[in-house]
Amino acid sequence: MRSKRYRVSNRKRLGVCIATLAVLAVVLGFAVAQSGYGILAAQTKVSGLNTELNPPAGSTLKTSFTVTPARGRDVLLQKYSKSKGEWVTVKEFTAGSEKTDKVTLTFPSSWQSRTYTKWKILIPAGKGGREYCRRVNVTQMNRGAAGIHCKSAVIMNMKTGAVLYDYNMNERLPNASTTKMMTAIVTMTHANPNEKAVVTKNVKNTPDGNLYKKVGDVFLLHDLWRAMLIASSNDSAEAVAETTAGSESAFVSMMNAEVKKLGLKNTHFENPHGMDADGHYSSAYDLAKINIRAYKLKEFRTITMEKSVRFRALNHKKRYNVLYTTNDLLLENYPGCLGGKTGTTTLAGQCYSGVYEYKGVKYVTVVMHSSNRFKDVKKLCKYIRYWQDR
Repeated sequence: MRSKRYRVSNRKRLGVCIATLAVLAVVLGFAVAQSGYGILAAQTKVSGLNTELNPPAGSTLKTSFTVTPARGRDVLLQKYSKSKGEWVTVKEFTAGSEKTDKVTLTFPSSWQSRTYTKWKILIPAGKGGREYCRRVNVTQMNRGAAGIHCKSAVIMNMKTGAVLYDYNMNERLPNASTTKMMTAIVTMTHANPNEKAVVTKNVKNTPDGNLYKKVGDVFLLHDLWRAMLIASSNDSAEAVAETTAGSESAFVSMMNAEVKKLGLKNTHFENPHGMDADGHYSSAYDLAKINIRAYKLKEFRTITMEKSVRFRALNHKKRYNVLYTTNDLLLENYPGCLGGKTGTTTLAGQCYSGVYEYKGVKYVTVVMHSSNRFKDVKKLCKYIRYWQDR
Protein backbone atom coordinates (compact mmCIF):
# COMPACT_ATOMS: atom_id res chain seq x y z
CA MET A 1 0.00 0.00 0.00
CA ARG A 2 1.28 3.45 -0.90
CA SER A 3 2.10 5.73 1.96
CA LYS A 4 0.11 8.82 2.88
CA ARG A 5 3.20 10.86 2.21
CA TYR A 6 3.43 9.57 -1.36
CA ARG A 7 -0.25 10.37 -2.07
CA VAL A 8 0.18 13.95 -0.81
CA SER A 9 3.26 14.42 -2.97
CA ASN A 10 1.37 13.36 -6.10
CA ARG A 11 -1.48 15.73 -5.31
CA LYS A 12 1.01 18.58 -5.03
CA ARG A 13 2.54 17.70 -8.37
CA LEU A 14 -0.92 17.53 -9.97
CA GLY A 15 -1.83 20.91 -8.49
CA VAL A 16 1.36 22.46 -9.86
CA CYS A 17 0.64 21.02 -13.33
CA ILE A 18 -2.91 22.35 -13.30
CA ALA A 19 -1.74 25.79 -12.18
CA THR A 20 0.93 25.81 -14.88
CA LEU A 21 -1.58 24.85 -17.56
CA ALA A 22 -3.96 27.56 -16.37
CA VAL A 23 -1.23 30.17 -16.63
CA LEU A 24 -0.31 28.95 -20.10
CA ALA A 25 -3.98 29.07 -21.14
CA VAL A 26 -4.31 32.64 -19.90
CA VAL A 27 -1.11 33.69 -21.68
CA LEU A 28 -2.16 31.91 -24.87
CA GLY A 29 -5.66 33.37 -24.65
CA PHE A 30 -4.26 36.86 -24.20
CA ALA A 31 -1.97 36.38 -27.17
CA VAL A 32 -4.87 35.10 -29.29
CA ALA A 33 -7.05 38.01 -28.19
CA GLN A 34 -4.33 40.50 -29.03
CA SER A 35 -3.90 38.96 -32.46
CA GLY A 36 -7.60 39.47 -33.11
CA TYR A 37 -8.50 35.81 -33.50
CA GLY A 38 -10.33 33.39 -31.28
CA ILE A 39 -13.23 33.59 -28.90
CA LEU A 40 -11.47 36.06 -26.62
CA ALA A 41 -11.19 38.72 -29.34
CA ALA A 42 -13.73 41.51 -29.03
CA GLN A 43 -16.32 42.18 -31.70
CA THR A 44 -15.20 45.24 -33.64
CA LYS A 45 -17.85 47.93 -33.32
CA VAL A 46 -18.09 50.80 -35.82
CA SER A 47 -20.62 53.60 -35.35
CA GLY A 48 -21.40 56.68 -37.44
CA LEU A 49 -20.29 55.15 -40.73
CA ASN A 50 -22.28 56.47 -43.71
CA THR A 51 -22.36 53.77 -46.38
CA GLU A 52 -24.03 56.01 -49.01
CA LEU A 53 -21.92 59.11 -49.74
CA ASN A 54 -23.24 61.81 -52.06
CA PRO A 55 -20.57 64.53 -52.57
CA PRO A 56 -20.54 67.40 -55.10
CA ALA A 57 -18.02 67.09 -57.94
CA GLY A 58 -14.63 68.62 -57.20
CA SER A 59 -14.99 68.50 -53.43
CA THR A 60 -12.70 66.73 -50.98
CA LEU A 61 -14.43 63.55 -49.91
CA LYS A 62 -14.06 62.57 -46.27
CA THR A 63 -15.94 60.25 -43.97
CA SER A 64 -15.61 59.76 -40.20
CA PHE A 65 -16.65 56.98 -37.84
CA THR A 66 -15.84 55.62 -34.38
CA VAL A 67 -13.98 52.32 -33.89
CA THR A 68 -13.97 50.08 -30.78
CA PRO A 69 -11.50 48.57 -29.97
CA ALA A 70 -9.11 51.01 -31.67
CA ARG A 71 -5.67 50.67 -30.00
CA GLY A 72 -3.64 51.64 -33.06
CA ARG A 73 -5.37 49.26 -35.49
CA ASP A 74 -5.04 49.62 -39.25
CA VAL A 75 -8.04 50.95 -41.21
CA LEU A 76 -7.83 50.21 -44.93
CA LEU A 77 -9.69 52.02 -47.72
CA GLN A 78 -10.02 49.66 -50.67
CA LYS A 79 -11.32 49.85 -54.22
CA TYR A 80 -12.19 46.92 -56.47
CA SER A 81 -9.79 46.35 -59.37
CA LYS A 82 -11.48 44.75 -62.39
CA SER A 83 -8.11 43.99 -63.99
CA LYS A 84 -6.87 42.12 -60.91
CA GLY A 85 -10.25 40.74 -59.91
CA GLU A 86 -9.76 41.71 -56.28
CA TRP A 87 -10.05 44.53 -53.76
CA VAL A 88 -6.92 46.68 -53.63
CA THR A 89 -5.89 48.92 -50.74
CA VAL A 90 -5.49 52.50 -51.97
CA LYS A 91 -5.07 54.23 -48.60
CA GLU A 92 -4.17 53.11 -45.10
CA PHE A 93 -5.08 54.87 -41.86
CA THR A 94 -4.32 54.12 -38.20
CA ALA A 95 -6.70 54.40 -35.27
CA GLY A 96 -5.57 56.07 -32.05
CA SER A 97 -4.10 54.24 -29.08
CA GLU A 98 -7.23 54.53 -26.92
CA LYS A 99 -9.83 51.78 -26.66
CA THR A 100 -12.27 53.90 -28.69
CA ASP A 101 -11.20 56.36 -31.37
CA LYS A 102 -12.73 58.44 -34.16
CA VAL A 103 -11.14 57.79 -37.54
CA THR A 104 -11.40 60.20 -40.48
CA LEU A 105 -10.76 58.79 -43.96
CA THR A 106 -9.93 61.03 -46.91
CA PHE A 107 -10.70 59.45 -50.29
CA PRO A 108 -8.22 59.71 -53.19
CA SER A 109 -9.32 61.80 -56.18
CA SER A 110 -10.08 58.62 -58.16
CA TRP A 111 -13.63 58.69 -56.73
CA GLN A 112 -14.33 61.48 -59.24
CA SER A 113 -13.62 59.27 -62.26
CA ARG A 114 -17.23 58.09 -62.49
CA THR A 115 -20.66 59.07 -61.26
CA TYR A 116 -20.87 55.87 -59.20
CA THR A 117 -17.92 54.22 -57.43
CA LYS A 118 -17.81 51.39 -54.89
CA TRP A 119 -15.35 51.19 -52.01
CA LYS A 120 -14.67 48.99 -49.02
CA ILE A 121 -13.54 49.86 -45.51
CA LEU A 122 -11.57 47.00 -43.96
CA ILE A 123 -10.24 46.82 -40.40
CA PRO A 124 -8.11 43.66 -40.18
CA ALA A 125 -8.25 41.50 -37.06
CA GLY A 126 -5.71 42.42 -34.40
CA LYS A 127 -5.01 44.34 -31.21
CA GLY A 128 -7.84 42.47 -29.48
CA GLY A 129 -10.51 43.07 -32.13
CA ARG A 130 -12.04 40.91 -34.84
CA GLU A 131 -12.09 41.81 -38.52
CA TYR A 132 -14.59 44.40 -39.72
CA CYS A 133 -15.56 44.96 -43.37
CA ARG A 134 -18.22 47.21 -44.92
CA ARG A 135 -19.01 48.45 -48.43
CA VAL A 136 -19.37 52.18 -49.12
CA ASN A 137 -21.07 53.53 -52.26
CA VAL A 138 -20.22 56.98 -53.61
CA THR A 139 -22.65 58.83 -55.90
CA GLN A 140 -21.13 61.99 -57.31
CA MET A 141 -23.51 64.88 -57.94
CA ASN A 142 -23.14 67.82 -60.34
CA ARG A 143 -20.41 66.44 -62.58
CA GLY A 144 -21.43 68.92 -65.26
CA ALA A 145 -23.96 71.55 -66.25
CA ALA A 146 -27.40 70.34 -67.34
CA GLY A 147 -28.19 73.51 -69.33
CA ILE A 148 -31.60 74.00 -67.75
CA HIS A 149 -33.54 77.26 -67.35
CA CYS A 150 -35.47 77.15 -64.08
CA LYS A 151 -35.13 78.33 -60.50
CA SER A 152 -34.65 74.91 -58.95
CA ALA A 153 -34.07 71.31 -60.00
CA VAL A 154 -32.94 67.92 -58.76
CA ILE A 155 -32.26 64.39 -60.00
CA MET A 156 -32.64 61.74 -57.29
CA ASN A 157 -32.04 57.99 -57.38
CA MET A 158 -35.36 56.48 -56.26
CA LYS A 159 -33.79 53.45 -54.59
CA THR A 160 -30.92 55.04 -52.68
CA GLY A 161 -32.10 58.65 -52.38
CA ALA A 162 -28.72 59.79 -53.73
CA VAL A 163 -28.76 63.13 -55.55
CA LEU A 164 -27.24 63.04 -59.02
CA TYR A 165 -27.89 66.69 -59.79
CA ASP A 166 -28.70 69.64 -57.54
CA TYR A 167 -29.63 73.16 -58.59
CA ASN A 168 -31.00 75.15 -55.64
CA MET A 169 -32.80 71.96 -54.62
CA ASN A 170 -33.62 73.19 -51.10
CA GLU A 171 -35.03 76.58 -52.10
CA ARG A 172 -38.62 77.14 -50.98
CA LEU A 173 -40.84 77.97 -53.96
CA PRO A 174 -44.55 77.87 -54.88
CA ASN A 175 -45.13 74.40 -56.28
CA ALA A 176 -48.54 74.61 -57.98
CA SER A 177 -50.30 71.32 -58.81
CA THR A 178 -47.34 69.12 -57.89
CA THR A 179 -49.18 69.50 -54.57
CA LYS A 180 -51.59 66.85 -55.83
CA MET A 181 -48.95 64.17 -55.31
CA MET A 182 -49.33 64.69 -51.57
CA THR A 183 -53.09 64.87 -51.96
CA ALA A 184 -52.90 61.46 -53.64
CA ILE A 185 -50.75 60.00 -50.85
CA VAL A 186 -53.18 61.08 -48.14
CA THR A 187 -56.40 60.02 -49.86
CA MET A 188 -55.03 56.74 -51.23
CA THR A 189 -53.85 55.69 -47.76
CA HIS A 190 -56.97 56.81 -45.89
CA ALA A 191 -59.96 56.36 -48.23
CA ASN A 192 -61.68 53.68 -50.30
CA PRO A 193 -61.49 54.20 -54.09
CA ASN A 194 -65.13 53.10 -54.38
CA GLU A 195 -66.32 55.70 -51.89
CA LYS A 196 -68.84 58.22 -53.23
CA ALA A 197 -67.89 61.90 -53.41
CA VAL A 198 -70.63 64.55 -53.47
CA VAL A 199 -70.04 67.89 -55.18
CA THR A 200 -70.49 70.68 -52.66
CA LYS A 201 -70.78 74.41 -53.31
CA ASN A 202 -67.14 74.73 -52.26
CA VAL A 203 -66.11 72.13 -54.87
CA LYS A 204 -68.28 73.87 -57.49
CA ASN A 205 -66.53 77.21 -56.85
CA THR A 206 -62.95 75.91 -56.78
CA PRO A 207 -60.78 78.06 -59.14
CA ASP A 208 -59.64 76.54 -62.45
CA GLY A 209 -61.86 73.49 -62.11
CA ASN A 210 -62.33 71.41 -65.24
CA LEU A 211 -65.04 68.97 -64.19
CA TYR A 212 -68.44 68.99 -65.84
CA LYS A 213 -70.47 68.98 -62.61
CA LYS A 214 -73.26 70.51 -60.58
CA VAL A 215 -73.79 70.81 -56.84
CA GLY A 216 -75.14 67.48 -55.62
CA ASP A 217 -73.53 65.39 -58.35
CA VAL A 218 -71.98 62.13 -57.13
CA PHE A 219 -68.69 60.65 -58.37
CA LEU A 220 -66.61 57.65 -57.46
CA LEU A 221 -63.53 58.75 -55.55
CA HIS A 222 -61.32 56.69 -57.88
CA ASP A 223 -62.55 58.66 -60.90
CA LEU A 224 -61.69 61.90 -59.12
CA TRP A 225 -58.21 60.57 -58.35
CA ARG A 226 -57.73 60.04 -62.07
CA ALA A 227 -59.04 63.49 -62.99
CA MET A 228 -56.83 65.07 -60.34
CA LEU A 229 -53.60 63.34 -61.40
CA ILE A 230 -54.10 63.00 -65.16
CA ALA A 231 -55.70 66.33 -66.02
CA SER A 232 -54.70 68.23 -62.85
CA SER A 233 -58.34 68.91 -61.99
CA ASN A 234 -58.53 71.38 -59.08
CA ASP A 235 -62.18 70.76 -58.29
CA SER A 236 -61.50 67.03 -58.23
CA ALA A 237 -58.74 67.58 -55.67
CA GLU A 238 -61.11 69.66 -53.54
CA ALA A 239 -63.80 66.96 -53.70
CA VAL A 240 -61.22 64.30 -52.84
CA ALA A 241 -60.11 66.29 -49.79
CA GLU A 242 -63.65 66.84 -48.47
CA THR A 243 -64.62 63.21 -49.03
CA THR A 244 -61.49 61.84 -47.35
CA ALA A 245 -61.33 64.10 -44.30
CA GLY A 246 -64.71 65.82 -44.07
CA SER A 247 -63.35 69.27 -44.81
CA GLU A 248 -60.53 70.96 -46.66
CA SER A 249 -58.89 72.20 -43.46
CA ALA A 250 -58.88 68.74 -41.89
CA PHE A 251 -57.39 67.26 -45.04
CA VAL A 252 -54.66 69.93 -45.22
CA SER A 253 -53.73 69.06 -41.63
CA MET A 254 -53.31 65.46 -42.75
CA MET A 255 -51.10 66.61 -45.62
CA ASN A 256 -48.82 68.57 -43.30
CA ALA A 257 -48.72 65.64 -40.87
CA GLU A 258 -47.40 63.52 -43.72
CA VAL A 259 -44.80 66.21 -44.44
CA LYS A 260 -43.50 65.81 -40.88
CA LYS A 261 -43.61 62.03 -41.18
CA LEU A 262 -41.40 62.17 -44.27
CA GLY A 263 -38.99 64.51 -42.52
CA LEU A 264 -39.36 67.29 -45.10
CA LYS A 265 -37.90 70.64 -44.07
CA ASN A 266 -39.03 72.96 -46.85
CA THR A 267 -42.67 72.07 -47.50
CA HIS A 268 -45.97 73.35 -46.16
CA PHE A 269 -49.44 73.11 -47.66
CA GLU A 270 -52.45 75.43 -47.42
CA ASN A 271 -54.78 73.61 -49.86
CA PRO A 272 -55.08 70.25 -51.66
CA HIS A 273 -54.79 71.52 -55.24
CA GLY A 274 -51.79 73.88 -55.29
CA MET A 275 -53.30 77.25 -56.14
CA ASP A 276 -51.04 80.10 -55.03
CA ALA A 277 -51.46 80.90 -51.32
CA ASP A 278 -49.34 82.45 -48.58
CA GLY A 279 -47.45 79.72 -46.75
CA HIS A 280 -47.91 77.17 -49.54
CA TYR A 281 -44.54 76.01 -50.83
CA SER A 282 -42.12 73.16 -51.38
CA SER A 283 -38.63 72.53 -52.76
CA ALA A 284 -37.26 70.39 -55.57
CA TYR A 285 -35.67 68.03 -53.04
CA ASP A 286 -38.88 67.66 -51.03
CA LEU A 287 -40.97 67.12 -54.18
CA ALA A 288 -38.62 64.30 -55.17
CA LYS A 289 -39.12 62.68 -51.76
CA ILE A 290 -42.91 63.11 -52.04
CA ASN A 291 -42.85 61.56 -55.52
CA ILE A 292 -40.87 58.57 -54.26
CA ARG A 293 -43.45 58.04 -51.50
CA ALA A 294 -46.38 58.38 -53.89
CA TYR A 295 -44.80 56.02 -56.42
CA LYS A 296 -44.95 53.20 -53.86
CA LEU A 297 -48.74 53.31 -54.23
CA LYS A 298 -50.02 51.09 -57.05
CA GLU A 299 -52.96 53.38 -57.83
CA PHE A 300 -50.62 56.36 -58.21
CA ARG A 301 -48.23 54.48 -60.52
CA THR A 302 -51.07 53.28 -62.71
CA ILE A 303 -52.96 56.55 -62.96
CA THR A 304 -49.94 58.74 -63.72
CA MET A 305 -49.16 56.60 -66.76
CA GLU A 306 -52.64 57.15 -68.29
CA LYS A 307 -53.05 59.65 -71.11
CA SER A 308 -56.75 60.35 -70.68
CA VAL A 309 -59.72 59.66 -68.44
CA ARG A 310 -63.43 59.22 -69.19
CA PHE A 311 -66.06 58.95 -66.47
CA ARG A 312 -69.48 60.28 -65.47
CA ALA A 313 -71.35 61.30 -62.38
CA LEU A 314 -73.24 58.35 -60.92
CA ASN A 315 -76.48 60.34 -61.04
CA HIS A 316 -76.10 61.03 -64.80
CA LYS A 317 -76.14 58.33 -67.46
CA LYS A 318 -75.03 60.36 -70.45
CA ARG A 319 -73.02 63.33 -69.18
CA TYR A 320 -69.38 62.23 -69.37
CA ASN A 321 -66.18 63.98 -68.38
CA VAL A 322 -63.38 63.39 -70.90
CA LEU A 323 -60.05 64.80 -69.75
CA TYR A 324 -56.50 64.52 -71.11
CA THR A 325 -53.08 64.41 -69.51
CA THR A 326 -51.05 67.56 -68.96
CA ASN A 327 -47.85 65.50 -69.27
CA ASP A 328 -46.42 66.05 -72.76
CA LEU A 329 -43.74 63.41 -72.17
CA LEU A 330 -46.46 60.75 -72.01
CA LEU A 331 -48.20 62.08 -75.10
CA GLU A 332 -45.01 61.81 -77.14
CA ASN A 333 -44.10 58.43 -75.63
CA TYR A 334 -40.77 59.76 -74.38
CA PRO A 335 -38.54 56.69 -73.75
CA GLY A 336 -38.06 55.96 -70.06
CA CYS A 337 -40.91 58.20 -68.86
CA LEU A 338 -42.88 56.43 -66.12
CA GLY A 339 -45.34 59.20 -65.39
CA GLY A 340 -45.23 62.48 -63.55
CA LYS A 341 -47.16 65.43 -62.21
CA THR A 342 -47.24 68.89 -63.71
CA GLY A 343 -48.10 72.20 -62.09
CA THR A 344 -48.53 75.76 -63.33
CA THR A 345 -49.57 78.99 -61.62
CA THR A 346 -48.60 82.64 -61.94
CA LEU A 347 -46.21 82.52 -58.97
CA ALA A 348 -44.94 78.97 -59.46
CA GLY A 349 -44.32 79.11 -63.19
CA GLN A 350 -44.04 75.70 -64.83
CA CYS A 351 -43.26 72.81 -62.48
CA TYR A 352 -42.81 69.09 -63.01
CA SER A 353 -41.94 66.03 -60.94
CA GLY A 354 -41.75 62.68 -62.66
CA VAL A 355 -40.10 59.27 -62.80
CA TYR A 356 -37.54 58.39 -65.46
CA GLU A 357 -35.94 54.97 -65.91
CA TYR A 358 -32.62 54.30 -67.61
CA LYS A 359 -30.90 50.91 -67.78
CA GLY A 360 -33.06 49.55 -64.98
CA VAL A 361 -32.41 52.46 -62.59
CA LYS A 362 -35.30 54.76 -61.68
CA TYR A 363 -34.81 58.46 -60.98
CA VAL A 364 -37.06 61.34 -59.99
CA THR A 365 -36.54 64.50 -62.04
CA VAL A 366 -37.92 67.77 -60.68
CA VAL A 367 -37.94 71.28 -62.13
CA MET A 368 -39.55 74.32 -60.48
CA HIS A 369 -40.41 77.72 -61.95
CA SER A 370 -39.27 76.73 -65.43
CA SER A 371 -39.98 78.63 -68.64
CA ASN A 372 -40.16 75.31 -70.52
CA ARG A 373 -40.49 72.39 -68.12
CA PHE A 374 -40.47 69.53 -70.62
CA LYS A 375 -37.38 70.87 -72.37
CA ASP A 376 -35.67 71.14 -68.99
CA VAL A 377 -36.74 67.65 -67.93
CA LYS A 378 -35.40 66.18 -71.17
CA LYS A 379 -32.06 67.83 -70.43
CA LEU A 380 -32.05 66.23 -66.99
CA CYS A 381 -32.77 62.85 -68.59
CA LYS A 382 -29.92 63.42 -71.04
CA TYR A 383 -27.70 64.28 -68.09
CA ILE A 384 -28.61 60.92 -66.49
CA ARG A 385 -27.80 58.97 -69.64
CA TYR A 386 -24.50 60.71 -70.27
CA TRP A 387 -23.07 60.49 -66.76
CA GLN A 388 -24.31 56.98 -66.05
CA ASP A 389 -22.64 55.71 -69.22
CA ARG A 390 -19.27 57.31 -68.50
